[in-house]
Amino acid sequence: MTLLRGLLLSGLLAIAPASFAEEAADAATPASDLAVTEANSLDQLLDNVEQRRVVESREHTARERRFAQDRANQAKLLQDAQAERTREERRSDRLETTFEENEIRIGDLTEQLDKRLGSLRELFGVLQQVAGDTRGLFEASLISSQYPNRGEWLDALAKKMGTASQLATIEEMETLWFELQREMTESGKVSRFPGTITKLSGEKVNTDIVRVGSYALLGEGEYLQWDADTQSIIELARQPSGRHVSTAAAVQESAAGEIVEFSVDPLRGSLLALLIQAATIGEQVGSLGAVAECYLPFCDGQGGTVGAIIILGGFIGVLLALERLLTLTMIGAKVNAQRKNPTPSDDNPLGRVLKVYDENKEVDVETLELKLGEAILGETPKLTRNITLIQVISVVAPLTGLLGTVIGMIETFQAITLFGAGDPKTMASGISKALMTTVLGLCVAIPTTLLHALVNARSKSVIHVIEEQSAGIIADHAEKSGDAYLAIIRFMEMGGDVLWLIALITFLMWTLIFERMWFFYTEHKSLVRESTERWEGRAERTSWSARQVREAMISDASDRITGSLPIIQTCVALCPLFGLLGTVTGMIAVFDAMATQGGNARSMAAGVSMATIPTMSGMIASLSGLVGSTWLRRKVDYEVELFEDHLTLDH
Repeated sequence: MTLLRGLLLSGLLAIAPASFAEEAADAATPASDLAVTEANSLDQLLDNVEQRRVVESREHTARERRFAQDRANQAKLLQDAQAERTREERRSDRLETTFEENEIRIGDLTEQLDKRLGSLRELFGVLQQVAGDTRGLFEASLISSQYPNRGEWLDALAKKMGTASQLATIEEMETLWFELQREMTESGKVSRFPGTITKLSGEKVNTDIVRVGSYALLGEGEYLQWDADTQSIIELARQPSGRHVSTAAAVQESAAGEIVEFSVDPLRGSLLALLIQAATIGEQVGSLGAVAECYLPFCDGQGGTVGAIIILGGFIGVLLALERLLTLTMIGAKVNAQRKNPTPSDDNPLGRVLKVYDENKEVDVETLELKLGEAILGETPKLTRNITLIQVISVVAPLTGLLGTVIGMIETFQAITLFGAGDPKTMASGISKALMTTVLGLCVAIPTTLLHALVNARSKSVIHVIEEQSAGIIADHAEKSGDAYLAIIRFMEMGGDVLWLIALITFLMWTLIFERMWFFYTEHKSLVRESTERWEGRAERTSWSARQVREAMISDASDRITGSLPIIQTCVALCPLFGLLGTVTGMIAVFDAMATQGGNARSMAAGVSMATIPTMSGMIASLSGLVGSTWLRRKVDYEVELFEDHLTLDH
C-alpha cells in the first residue's frame, strides 16, 4: 500500500512539469507527440511518464539548435551595421569638409558681389520696397479698372528683388517708373472706357464706365465699387442719397470739356462707404408694413414701438386737423353766405340759430336769450369736435418721445453693464432709439400744435360770428319789445340781494347829493343874507363877546352848509364793501352749485353773475359818489370861508 502511494505521487510530480512544458512548447511540435493517453493502471502511468520524457528531450534539443542559429544571424547583422556606420562617418567627414569650403567660397563671392554692387544695393533695396508698396496701391486703385493686371507684374518684380541671385533690369525699372507716372497722371483725369459690371445677382453687364481720377467709378448713372480681391467692378449694395446719385448721372451724361457739379470722395471710397452704411430716412422711421414683434407699422425703425406710436399719433392728428380745416372752411363759407341771406337755412349753424329765432319771435327777451343760447350750445360741439384730441396729440407726442428717450438710455446702460463701454456699437442702438423718439415727438408736436392753433382759431371765428348775430338778434328784440323795465329787473336778479342794497345806498347817496346841490342854489343865499344882516345889526363887534357870537354864527352856518355830506361820504365807502360782499356770496353760490351739480356751466353761471355784477355795480356807484362828494366838499369849504369873510370885525 505504501509502495502504491509512492508510485502515484512520483507519477503526479512527473506529469506536472510535463504539463507546464507542454503549455510553453512551440506550436511546431506535432500534436501526436504531445498526446498522452489516460492511464488505467500503474504500468500505463509509467509508460506515459517515460513517453513524455522522450518528447521533452527532443523538444529541448530543437530549441537549442534554433537559438544557436539565431545568435549567428544576430552577430552577422551587428557586423554589417558596424560596417555601415563606419562608411557613413567617413561620408559625413567628407560633407563637412565640403560645407566648410563652400561657406568660405560663398563668403568670398558675397564680398566680391558687395564690392561690385556698391551703392546699387541701396537702390535695389528701395526698388524692392517701392515695388511691394506699389503693388498694394495698384490693386486697390480705381485706375486698375481701366488698366488691369498691374499688380501681378509688380508681385513678380518684388519676388525677384527679394532673391540675392537676381537683379532688376533697366527695362523693369523703367516700367515701374512708367506705371507710377501713369498712376499720377490718370488720377487727375476723367476717363470713359468700356468695362464689365458685376451685378449683385451675379449677372455681368458690359457698359461704358466713367472714372473720375482715382476717386469714383460711375456706370449706368450710379456709383460703382472696385473690388481689389477679385480685380473687378461690382455694383454697390446701396446707392447714397439722391442728390449724390443725380450728380453721378450728370457726370456720366456730360460731354467732353463740360463742367459739371459732382460729389467727390477725397478718401477714395471711405466716405462713400459711410454714406452707404448710414441709415436712410425710411430706415430711421420704419416701413408701413407691420412686423412680428409688435404688429404695428413703423416698428422696424430706430424708434421701435414708441416711435411707431408717435408716428401713428401724428398721422391721426394731421388727418383730424385737415378734416377740421376743410369742414370749418366750408361751414365758414356757408355762415358768411347766411349773414347776407335773410332766409334761414338748415345747412349751416347760423341758419339753424336764426330758425330758432323765427320760431320764438313772440317770447320775451329772457326766454329768447335762453333759446338762442341753447341753440348755440347745440352747435358748438359740432364746431369744436376733435379739436381737443388734436391738442392732446400735440402735448402727448413730445412726452412720448421723452419716454422713448428714457427707454433708449436704459437699454444703453444695460448694454454698458453687460459688454462694457469699450465698443460704441453696443451702445449705438439704445442711443439711436433715445434720439430718434425725441426727434419724432418734436416732429409730431410742432405741426400738430400749429394745426391745432389754426383749427381752434377757425372754430372760434365761426362761433364768434354766431354769438355776435345772436347778441344782435337779442338786442333788436329788446328794442322792439320795449322791455327796459324787465331788463333792469333781470339785471338786479342776476346780481342777487346784495345788488338791491347797493342800489338802495346809491339812491340814498345821490338823493342827498342832489339835496345839497338844491340847498346851495336856494336856502344857502338866504342863510348868508340873514346872518350878515344880523351881524351887521349889532352895535358892538370888537369885544370878546362879539367874537364869541361871530364864532357861534360861523359854526351854525358851517353845520347847515355841510349838512348830509358825512352821510354821502359814508355811502361812497359802503358801496365797494357791499360789492365785495356780493362777490363772496356769489362765489359761495358757485361752489354750492359745483358741490351739488358738478361742473355744469349753467349752474355756475348764476353764481358767477352774483359774484361779478355787485362788485362792478359797487365800484361804479362808489366812483360816481366820489365825484359828487368831492365837489360838495370843495363847495362846502369855499362857502364856509366866504361866509367868514362876510362877518367882518371892527378895528
